[in-house]
Amino acid sequence: MRTLGFFSLAALVLICLAGCNFTDYNSYQDATYVPQPNAENTPSETGDDDTWIDDDDDQEPHLPALPKWLRERPYLQDRSLWGQEIDMADPPPVRDLGAMGVGNGKVFGILGNQYPLASWHNLGGPTYQKDLKWFTDKEPWLIVRGHYLSPATQTISRVRTAPIVIATAANQALEWTSVNFAPIYGADTAAEQALISVWIVRNLSRQAISEIYLEIDSNLGKFRESAFLENDYSGRWLSIRPLDAAAEPGDAFNDLWIDVGELQPGEERAIVVPYVFTQTNQNSGEVFQAIQTAGVDALLESTLAWWNEWAGQIATIETPDPKFNELMLTLALSIKVNQAANGALSQMSQYSNTWLRDTHGPSLLYPLIGLNDDFKAMLDYLWGAAVITGNLANAVTLDLDTSDLPAEPDWRNLGTLGGRIRAESPSALVLEHENYLKATGDLDTLEERYDYLWHAVMHQELIDNCLQPFSSDETFEDVMEATFGENIFNEPDDSTLSFYSSLLLMRAAGFMERLATLLGKDEDAADFADLVERVRVCAENTFWMPDLGFYAVKADTATREPYPRPYEDISTMPIWLNALPLTNPRVVSNFETVMDELGHRDGALYSRISPIYNLLFPQVKAGIQTGMSHGYWLNNLDKMFHPTADQAFELWKDVPTAAGFTDEAVVVPEYGHLSIFREPFGIVCDTSARFRSWEAGILGQAFLYHLTGYDYDYYDGTAALAPQLPPKWDTMAFRQLAYNEGRFDLTVTRTENDGRRIVLTTDAATDFTLTLTVPLDADFAGVKINGAAAAATAEVNKYGRTVVRVAPFEVPEDGETVIEVLAGASR
Repeated sequence: MRTLGFFSLAALVLICLAGCNFTDYNSYQDATYVPQPNAENTPSETGDDDTWIDDDDDQEPHLPALPKWLRERPYLQDRSLWGQEIDMADPPPVRDLGAMGVGNGKVFGILGNQYPLASWHNLGGPTYQKDLKWFTDKEPWLIVRGHYLSPATQTISRVRTAPIVIATAANQALEWTSVNFAPIYGADTAAEQALISVWIVRNLSRQAISEIYLEIDSNLGKFRESAFLENDYSGRWLSIRPLDAAAEPGDAFNDLWIDVGELQPGEERAIVVPYVFTQTNQNSGEVFQAIQTAGVDALLESTLAWWNEWAGQIATIETPDPKFNELMLTLALSIKVNQAANGALSQMSQYSNTWLRDTHGPSLLYPLIGLNDDFKAMLDYLWGAAVITGNLANAVTLDLDTSDLPAEPDWRNLGTLGGRIRAESPSALVLEHENYLKATGDLDTLEERYDYLWHAVMHQELIDNCLQPFSSDETFEDVMEATFGENIFNEPDDSTLSFYSSLLLMRAAGFMERLATLLGKDEDAADFADLVERVRVCAENTFWMPDLGFYAVKADTATREPYPRPYEDISTMPIWLNALPLTNPRVVSNFETVMDELGHRDGALYSRISPIYNLLFPQVKAGIQTGMSHGYWLNNLDKMFHPTADQAFELWKDVPTAAGFTDEAVVVPEYGHLSIFREPFGIVCDTSARFRSWEAGILGQAFLYHLTGYDYDYYDGTAALAPQLPPKWDTMAFRQLAYNEGRFDLTVTRTENDGRRIVLTTDAATDFTLTLTVPLDADFAGVKINGAAAAATAEVNKYGRTVVRVAPFEVPEDGETVIEVLAGASR
């Protein structure tokens, strides 16, 4: 977490400033919009055709489960299994709520992270860039005859393939549901500058209910004429007004009351409430008019069609667990919702901006599941931003125009990188491009950007020509310091050496050696090879602790004294990064020692929090994990073919949020959100952050790798598989796994004595040389490929698993290849 402590304090100061009314609301332009009735936008349902039985005066009416407005739109009923149903008599704490991001690359907001679940949080637009702050939270409340209603139940869910979120609250008398989405509408893109909530209020009782109001409670802003207005103090405006319903100021100056009117028994009313985002010099009336003209049905249908087409690119999974089958799509969707319309990948919860390191997660997942174009757009924006600004930056704003780039800088003469890009994140940038070459074979793009990548490696800060500091911006930094009982306000500087930075630099320089060789730059290749070796030798000499049997995560620069405690986000890096050989005895010892020190019975790996921070955060009973940490550990277990991997994989049920997404940091072993600070004013919003894109990519790739072991290098024409069937599954299938633009299916089935039958079905664009490894919990009895005996080796590793390695073989295009791994007696 980059801002665990600082922003919590800074926010309090800024909130006080924000509370002052500095905004000139008379400058707000809204001259052209005149509210007009439109039955298509706001149908009022009488419920006359809804039959319900009231056999006993003491019984409530038996109404259909869903309001008519939803029943008439069946496409909204294809709901994800990731969601929450909450009994408000015993509600879970806020940290156990799953935040759901809604966005279209221009406007963004979060739902489901607080009560009421339909509250908007972290609101931004008309671009994804946050300037001074986000807009303030908007909490919906139902009021009847001046009294606020307390719901007995609340639910929140999402359309399976799209960020269309449905939240419902109800008690015995009334039910109020919101359908929330960010329009994607090519016929008039002005409508894309709004988040839309369609509210359906339904009378569940036997009596008419009058004087019903929907209140939108805000923390800042004011009611002006027929709209609620808010300024973000940096030239952006948010305007809220219902279509086809009267609005008035509430009891407080910053509340909006929407008149629902009177509802007869069984009657419902739907009201469309756009949240329109504009710049100061733009008329919001144009956006409202675009929404009114299109109609909410056209906007919903267009939005869902766009997301369905996007989701149609993604590989699908078929296992005995339908909830897991949705997880890959869910994680991929969270990445896409965080991606700005211009391609830049953001962390929209709290931060905004695009970050050098954060594309690394999506770069691991997206190429495997068929989203290379989205991945390429992320890299293109980072490249364009660096050209425009003249250098690398740890974080770059999201609203640069990269369509017509100036001449690029003289990268080789820019000098040594400093500040938060002195180490770590520039290496991640290079590894993202390595993943792009592997995914696409597109050497031309990397040749164009070669000096840019050269600069990212060769101009990092080196201490004694071979060691590196921390960048002081590592996501795990504050959590690690809290674990060690250190001062989280004291960021590491050149006085501390980082094993993490060294491993990243080794990998980045190693790839650049390959790239230089491919491009015929032999002198550069030799320089990169020399750098890899220098960094490796110094890292081994500095961080390896033979008496303890593991690598130190950091060391004192002046004394070279290593720190004698492991930490999961660094100690897992030799294996996760493929930085050191798995056969290296030190790597094996590091893996086993860290597992002994930090491993837990449920298959998790985490450090216990320091007692001093236990006092500060009493909700933390055991420890804290970063959102990507479990992905690192699961990948370690898988690459070592350790049987604990089965337990660690089962944590897919717990590690994501209830919504199926990821947080920046979680409390373990409960995996609730680490909520140190949450405020409704939009300055910080959440510390730690919610709905993350980097962590989603890392976890998604880890879960997929556990099941398939899939990796590929399209440039070399190779692929690798190492499928592992969970003990409770006898079969699993993966449809349309990506191999650049080609696709193939993979089916794995358990056979006699715990053997395996593996079927690959390729399309006309897919052929590769396959390296296949299969772990078994049985004796090995042979391998057949398409019925013929095949060469393979097998050994029982030190953890008791039989690891079968099939000699590399060709998988042809447009065909079926059947591999049978035969087993003897099960162990």
